[in-house]
Amino acid sequence: MRQVFERKEFSSEEVTRNCLEKIEELQPKLNCFISVYREEAIKAAKYADKAIALGDELGSLHGVPLAHKDMFYRSGFISTGGSKIQREFRPSYTATVLHKLDAAGAIHVGGLNMSEFASGPAGQNEHFGDCRNPWNIECAPGGSSSGSGAAVAARLVYGALGSDTGGSVRIPSALCGLVGIKGTQGRVSRRGGMPLSFSLDCFGPLARTALDCARLFYTIAGEDKKTPNAGKEPVPDYEAISREKRKRGLHRNWVQPFGGI
Repeated sequence: MRQVFERKEFSSEEVTRNCLEKIEELQPKLNCFISVYREEAIKAAKYADKAIALGDELGSLHGVPLAHKDMFYRSGFISTGGSKIQREFRPSYTATVLHKLDAAGAIHVGGLNMSEFASGPAGQNEHFGDCRNPWNIECAPGGSSSGSGAAVAARLVYGALGSDTGGSVRIPSALCGLVGIKGTQGRVSRRGGMPLSFSLDCFGPLARTALDCARLFYTIAGEDKKTPNAGKEPVPDYEAISREKRKRGLHRNWVQPFGGI
C-alpha cells in the first residue's frame, strides 16, 4: 500500500476511512475488535498524507492501516488482555513493537479480540463475545490471536500483531488462510506486551501474503535496549529472502477440521 500512496492512486486517509467503514459494517457479525481508534487513526492518516505531499522520507509501512491484539500496551489507551478485569487498565508506556510500527509510519486502527489472557486455541471470549471466522461465521478463527486472524482475513486491516505461546499466531493464520510468523525466542522484543509465559511468549505478525508478513516481521524484529529479552543479532532482509524463487516444505490447500472447530 505504501507504493500506492506514493503514486497517489489513493490517499492514506481514503484507505483508512474505508477500513473503518468495513469494521463498522462487519463488527456485529465477526466481532474482531475490542476497541477502535477511529479519530486517532484518521488524524494519523491525514498526517501521513501531509508527509507524502511535502516529500518527506517515508517509512516502510507509511500510511498503512494495521491493528494489534488487545494485549499490547499503548500509553493512555485501555489494554484489556481480553478480560474485563482489565477494562480500565491504561498502561503508562507503549510496547516496543508498537513504537517500531509507529516509526515505520503505520496507522493503528484498534485493539483486536482475543482469548482471555491469551489462553485458548479457538478464540472464544466470555467477556467480549466470540470472534468468528470470516470465511464461515459458524467456525472459529483460531486463537488466541482470534481477532488478528479474522480482521486480516476479512480485509479490515492490511496486517495485525499477535502473540504466540503455544500456537496463538500460527493457529489463526492456518484457520483463516493467512501467513503468520512466530520467530525465534528473542527475535522480537516482548517489552510492553501482556505476559503469559516468560520462556515461551513470542510476538509476531499476521498478513495476507508472505511478502507483507516479511515486511512486518522485519519492522518489529531486532534489539531493544530497554529490555534484556531481545536479541542483538542483525535482522536480515526477510522481504528480499521471501522474493527468492524457492519452495520449501509440503504445500497443502486446506486444513482438516480438528477438535470440533
